[in-house]
Amino acid sequence: MRVLFVWCLCTLGGCAATPYVAPSIDCAARESAKLDPWWQSFGDPGLATVLREARRCNIDLTKKALEMRRYQLESERSDLQLQGQLSTKSHNSLNGETPQQRSHDATFSASYEIDLWGRLARTHDVSAWLASASQSERRALMLVLDADVAQAYWQRSALSSRLALAEQRHAIQQRLLALTQVAVNAGAEPPRELWNRKQALLLSEQTLSQLAREEQLIALRLASLLDRTTPPPTVVRWRLNAPLPAVEANLPADLLARRPDVTAQEARLRSRLAALDVSQANFMPALTLTGSLGASSSALGQLFSLPSGAALASLALPFLNWKNLSIAREQAHIDYLSVSLDYRRSVMQALRETRDALSWHQRLQQDQLRAQEALVLAQKSEQEATLRVEQGDQSAITQYHAVLLRNEYEDVLIRVQLDQRSNLAMLYKALGGAPKS
Repeated sequence: MRVLFVWCLCTLGGCAATPYVAPSIDCAARESAKLDPWWQSFGDPGLATVLREARRCNIDLTKKALEMRRYQLESERSDLQLQGQLSTKSHNSLNGETPQQRSHDATFSASYEIDLWGRLARTHDVSAWLASASQSERRALMLVLDADVAQAYWQRSALSSRLALAEQRHAIQQRLLALTQVAVNAGAEPPRELWNRKQALLLSEQTLSQLAREEQLIALRLASLLDRTTPPPTVVRWRLNAPLPAVEANLPADLLARRPDVTAQEARLRSRLAALDVSQANFMPALTLTGSLGASSSALGQLFSLPSGAALASLALPFLNWKNLSIAREQAHIDYLSVSLDYRRSVMQALRETRDALSWHQRLQQDQLRAQEALVLAQKSEQEATLRVEQGDQSAITQYHAVLLRNEYEDVLIRVQLDQRSNLAMLYKALGGAPKS
């Protein structure tokens, strides 16, 4: 019998230490990530790929999920306290050397605390609201991560295309320098034109170097957001005519109520309110029904059989520590007021971010129209200059100038469209989800 009992304890509790296994740094085995449909409206498979990888590999999201699970377990443990507890106790008595002189007894006990003041219920609410807050905070982290990854992805794509345009400008400046050198040697151009060409060439080289450095930095940032040691090898070139998601007019202000950071602060506020109720309930005595195999305890029976004065004295025992309980209640009240201020700040910040994003969105739409119109005019000028050169009416220098002008306006349009995409990402984050209701 004793051997069987020891074997059960070893089986349930484990007799050996848990072996150490080094944590894996590969995120390939983590759970798959599901994107919001709004990101699909950009029509960019590369963007969807990096967003899924970022969600799947982000350590902060994983830690927030673990925190949420921990609060859920605390909530479940509070439920178990409401349901009562079972315990057992075994005792062996050795009165002699023979088995007949030995005795063994086992006692099973059940305890249940009467939640007269709602302390256990409100303790459960504290953990439940904290779990809800963690879930909303994880959603807020997803929104921030999505916006940061999308912006880094677009910046890298835009810089790659701008770098290609800068290389074209640099090549044209070299050709212009060579043509100017021939003209100066022939006496058709003054020497100062050669100096101007050299300055323009040096400026294009500086721009080329700066863009290459920026592209390298944004690639490293994208790798950091993806929790990778190296950035993704493929770079999608910028598409000038790519469609953008439309923003609905007259968005209602109640959309901000779904922002995860606001809902998280509200959940934490409710948790603090429940904690305040728990601190107030601590002033009341905790009554526990305890018995063996369903029998009531003697202490509980004595409580109701005592005279009223003795019963009141017994119920008043928690007030002996009234000073510490008062301090704890005041601290809980201060925590509640502090979180309420955080909630107000979150709401005001949501309003400001949405106002700024919508205002910027309107200005960027106008900038895009102007940049597109300027690019169309530059393309027409380039076509006309090319035709005149082919007919012999103008020199190749005129055509190169037209190509440079078109190149610069294309660079301007890429930067404006990059700002538009960044604005949409910020608006998506500010509204707590897709701009469309």
